[in-house]
Amino acid sequence: MADITTASYNVRSLNTPSKRRQVFGTLRRDRATVLFLQEMHFKINHFPNLTYSHFSPWYHCGSPSSNSRGVSIGFQKRVPFLLVDQITDTEGRYIML
Repeated sequence: MADITTASYNVRSLNTPSKRRQVFGTLRRDRATVLFLQEMHFKINHFPNLTYSHFSPWYHCGSPSSNSRGVSIGFQKRVPFLLVDQITDTEGRYIML
């Protein structure tokens, strides 16, 4: 079985492409296999396309009334992950897979 390494980042918004490039550059350097991103600052169903070639799928949770919250979890493609259940907070503060 492969080693699983996790990384958690408080990204303080990923609204701009340059910020997404900066965060993904850090992810590439850290070589994490599971990513936890906090403070995404997006509303429900308004998440950007997180196109980082080594990570798919992404799971998101946002707030319907505020863009001050939001979390995402991403898995490296080589991680054998099967989603059985997903629990999200209506305020966009947590997501459990």
